[in-house]
Amino acid sequence: MPRELTSAVEPAVFGWKAHYLGRLSGLGYKTPRGVAYRTDETITPPVLLKEAESLAVRSSGLSEDSVTLSSAGSFLTELGVKFDAVEAAAARVRASARGKPMGVVIQELVPAAVSGVAFSVDPTSYSLDSWAVSWVEGLGDGLVSGRSTGNDVLVAWSNGIPRYGTWPLREDLLEQIGTALKDLARELAGPVDVEWCVDSAGELIVLQVRPIVLPDPGVQNLDSAAAFLDLPSVVSGHPKISLRRRAAELGVEMTPSRATVATSREHLPQPPMTRSPAIAGSSVVLLHPFTVGSRVIREFAKIDRSDVEFFTAECRRYSIRDYPSFENITDTETRVATMGLSSAAVAVVLEQEIWDAEVTGIIRASADGYLLEVGLGHFVPKGYVETSAYVVDKAGWVLSRREVRQSVAFHFVNGHVIREVDPPESPWLTADDIVKVVETLGPLIEVEPQLALEFGITKRGEGGIVYLIDAAESDHLSVDLGSDDLERGIVSRGHAGGPIVDLRGNAQVEDLHAHLYQSVVGDAPDEPTIFIASSASVDLLPLLEACPPGCGFLFEEASLLAHFAVVLRERGVPGVVVTRDELDRLGGDAFLDTESTPILRSGRGR
Repeated sequence: MPRELTSAVEPAVFGWKAHYLGRLSGLGYKTPRGVAYRTDETITPPVLLKEAESLAVRSSGLSEDSVTLSSAGSFLTELGVKFDAVEAAAARVRASARGKPMGVVIQELVPAAVSGVAFSVDPTSYSLDSWAVSWVEGLGDGLVSGRSTGNDVLVAWSNGIPRYGTWPLREDLLEQIGTALKDLARELAGPVDVEWCVDSAGELIVLQVRPIVLPDPGVQNLDSAAAFLDLPSVVSGHPKISLRRRAAELGVEMTPSRATVATSREHLPQPPMTRSPAIAGSSVVLLHPFTVGSRVIREFAKIDRSDVEFFTAECRRYSIRDYPSFENITDTETRVATMGLSSAAVAVVLEQEIWDAEVTGIIRASADGYLLEVGLGHFVPKGYVETSAYVVDKAGWVLSRREVRQSVAFHFVNGHVIREVDPPESPWLTADDIVKVVETLGPLIEVEPQLALEFGITKRGEGGIVYLIDAAESDHLSVDLGSDDLERGIVSRGHAGGPIVDLRGNAQVEDLHAHLYQSVVGDAPDEPTIFIASSASVDLLPLLEACPPGCGFLFEEASLLAHFAVVLRERGVPGVVVTRDELDRLGGDAFLDTESTPILRSGRGR
């Protein structure tokens, strides 16, 4: 005998669709009257629905609409079936399962004015900030099966107002759908999608609920190009993943990394990785969602219980600049994933070994071949350290160089960032070092010429390893940097003039977690101004955001490839490196023009 769908039925006997339909009815939602048949039950017309004008005969598979498999639209649904045609329609529905056990649901067909599907999260990003609804006029079978395209509306959870799209019905019906989504997501302990319709009387009918199938949680070691194929689609195009996949295809040396996928339904504790001898910590970055509260999430993680404070306390040259937030890598991964799950139903975390690099740097293509900048330790892209620069040809032969000593360097020790003052070593590269950098990273730049690559060298000279760290912020291909820029101290081309504001007395923040995607607007003057700064660091980003047109920057020292220099060139804001003596001789106003000689002079006019 068929079971009337007034309460939940056993999914292992009747299938998941029948289970959720009965559950909906039991929770008090208005649903079409219906009955469910077991997978092994002979279908006979249900007496309960004999008076119905028209019926819907639907599949109810044992895995259909489960948390691991949706199968929406995969099996046959028969609509507009008359009572005496139920047996034949049910046989066709079961036949669509191709021999697999199939329960059957028969319901009264609602003559819908508008039908649709709603999702408790943004279905493209799994974001928890919004919910989505897609609607069509009339019956929605084509929408569910994918044969027809609906009208999409994205609605903010915070205020219930559509962010895009047009809702064709009363506002209270949209509110009812949102309330149903919220309550059913809580009932099913995860994000859901709901099929619904509005009948000719203007009432909302809930036709079906199913869990949204999320990516499988787990760990993927990114140790080969093939490993990237198993990552969820929400991160397959992430810049860090795209770069590492391309590098793996070309055999470029990288530090070991792995991706951890966590979902709102399940977050597995992760087994430890086998660590490399050169490891000095680990970088744990939230790839998805991209930001949480407009902030890029990255943490540095410890690798053991070494007492870094004890080892640095006896030397005045060293101080701890940044401490790991958590006790170990597994805890860090878990906390970062949890932050991601506060904003999305799926979180993907990238853990990447940080090696104890003697020097790190950036390389990008130039008209001459390549431009390299290097410094002792880490954080060259932030602009906090003085860098030595080399313009080289495609074979690695040096065409021009600018070598300087560093006043500060940053190193990793067990996930801690150590600040070193007046390092005794120089960061300069030998000819063999430069050739090794070009040979290692040149193939990747040749196929991705728009990229600037951050790299490390474990040890200069014999036995050192050149390896890829990440992509650095880069210019458009049309922006060329070469020997002339290096020799004349040009960071960004253009002209500017105005009163001088000297920022050199301001202490640098040295925000090692600063990111270009999360800068805030700072105070700035109302008129074009020439700013003097000790270095072209990311500390200046808020100021640049607020600058009026016509401003320019003068630096005592600047890296051409650091983040801030790239942003200057993107915005057409001129910047040049000038000696301290020349800066001190300037009056109250200055004019700079990178196309003239001299580049800089006192006064505002040309």
